[in-house]
Parts: sequence; structure tokens; C-alpha cells
Amino acid sequence: MRLTTIIVLAVLAAGCVKAVTLTPTLTPEPPLDAQTILERVAIRLSDLRSAAFVLEHPMGSTTLFPGLEMHRVTGVVDVGDEDFRIVVEAQSQVPRVYIEFTVVNAGEELWMTDFLTGNWREVPKTAMPLDFSNLGGTLIDITSAVESPELLGLEYVSGIETRRIRGTMQSEELAGLVPGAGGGVDIDVDLWVEVHQRLVYQMVLAGQVLSTDKPDTERLLLLGEFNLPVVIDPPE
Repeated sequence: MRLTTIIVLAVLAAGCVKAVTLTPTLTPEPPLDAQTILERVAIRLSDLRSAAFVLEHPMGSTTLFPGLEMHRVTGVVDVGDEDFRIVVEAQSQVPRVYIEFTVVNAGEELWMTDFLTGNWREVPKTAMPLDFSNLGGTLIDITSAVESPELLGLEYVSGIETRRIRGTMQSEELAGLVPGAGGGVDIDVDLWVEVHQRLVYQMVLAGQVLSTDKPDTERLLLLGEFNLPVVIDPPE
């Protein structure tokens, strides 16, 4: 009888104890800043396998050879194999003639269609003032070299939500894209980074990268079709 009483009292006492719910303390994630975004972009770009691009000149042009100015390039890059296929749009100065030719980098060989005949011919890799073979590494180098980056806010690029970042960099840091880049010139940089994938969809480089550039030259690089299958073969 006594044991039964003790058990009953214990049960009643337990029922009087209120359940305590522990609420975890959440540490809010700090707001994204421009430097953090660029660091995440560099990590994301290390996995880049392929991309399509357009390079235009809102201001100025790129000198291919004396008397021949390049205004636009479109192409696709196989980042893993460091191969690319591009179409170059240029204009000669005297006489003023529009010229279009194709360049293919496949393995250790660089091929270009002749301006006059359209026939393929092999050329040295130094023949082109722009290098797209290591596009992933080049973009990582550019994003890592941006000084005093500032987050300007959200903007849409071709319907894609991006964060716009502005900063500066030294012209020699662009040698991966423009092998003949000079040194000691401040280049203004604007980047548009996709919000979720953290890939660069648009970039503007403003300033004199090459000695033949005008001081107000601008290069606009548009990127897309990331990581799609790409096959780049040498011309037959």
C-alpha cells in the first residue's frame, strides 16, 4: 500500500512539471559584400567546363594589325581542353572594308581563314591579340584582381537577375585575356554576377589595356551557355 502511494504521488508530481521547449539561437548570416561575392565567383569558376561569349567594343576597338581594327568577336570555349572557335569582325582603315574571319584553336594548333580566299591556314598563337584558351582561369584572375570592389545592387541582364559590382584593376592583370596588355594603367571594371549560380554574365573593362588603345576604350564581355557539351575540331 505504501509503495503504491509513492508511485501515485510521483506520477502526479511529474504531471505538474511544465515541458520546456528550447529555442535554438540562430546567428544571422552577415549581408553579402562585394569582396565575398567575388571570392565565391572564383570558386564557382574553378568548375567551369565551357562557355559561349561575345566581346564587343562600346568605345574604341582592338588593333589586330596596323590598319586593321577588331570590333566584335563571338565564340565558344572548351575550358577543359583549352580549345576555342571564334568569329572575328573587323574593319580595315584604308580602304574601309568590312572583314570577317574564323579562328580555331584545337590542341597545339591555331588555324585562321584567309581574309581574301577564305581558305584555312595555320598561324602562330601570337597572331591573335586576345586569348580565350584558358577562359575559366582568366576570369578567376580578373575577379581576384579587382581592387576596392563595391556592390551597386541588383540588375537584370537578358532577363537574368545579377548583382552588379564595380571596382578597378591594373592593366597588366588582363594579360591572360589580352597577352600584350601594358602595365601601370588603372582599368575600371564592372561585373554582373548571377545571383544563384554565382557566374559572371557580363563584364565591362574600361581603359587603355593595349598601347594601341585609345584612353576611353571599352570592352564588353557577355557570357552564357555555361557547361554545355562542346566539340571543337581542327578544320579539314
